[in-house]
Amino acid sequence: MALVGIARHVSRCSQHIQLFKAPVRALPRLAYLLREGLAADLRVKLRLPPPLANAGKALQWAKSVVRGVLDTGPTVHKIGLSGNPLFRFYKKPSVASPSPGYYHSADRFQGMYVLFAGSTWDEASLMEAVLISEFRDTAGNRNVNPGGEGRQVYDPPYFTYFVFKSLMRPATRR
Repeated sequence: MALVGIARHVSRCSQHIQLFKAPVRALPRLAYLLREGLAADLRVKLRLPPPLANAGKALQWAKSVVRGVLDTGPTVHKIGLSGNPLFRFYKKPSVASPSPGYYHSADRFQGMYVLFAGSTWDEASLMEAVLISEFRDTAGNRNVNPGGEGRQVYDPPYFTYFVFKSLMRPATRR
């Protein structure tokens, strides 16, 4: 019975790995992140461009995903870069590391869309900087810095993400 569950999990990981461009697919750490649940989380979702998209098309894709969220109504949001999106979103504060992840922050972000996966830090940080520049003046933006100034803590891949929280009140039933 356990072998069937493992086989299903491996099959899902191999399906999800096809969402990434070839240089990222080749990175051993990607398989680890997928096994840890990167493509299966309810709040941290992959919204990657098609694997064969060039840099310009990948940028246009990311912009359209962000605009799609912002067009739904007032939103608190931030664009960033991480080597581990799940950790960055769910990190709980501790004595050794008091800064919380987005889910536990004062803004209590509701979701994270992973917009881009790069095989180099520079590739992902450039996407971050361009997206921050594009959406800097939108209402609810929490980005203060221009992007690319984070610390490279992990081995590749590196991910550009968009975190958000809708300020719309849920519809109430009458």
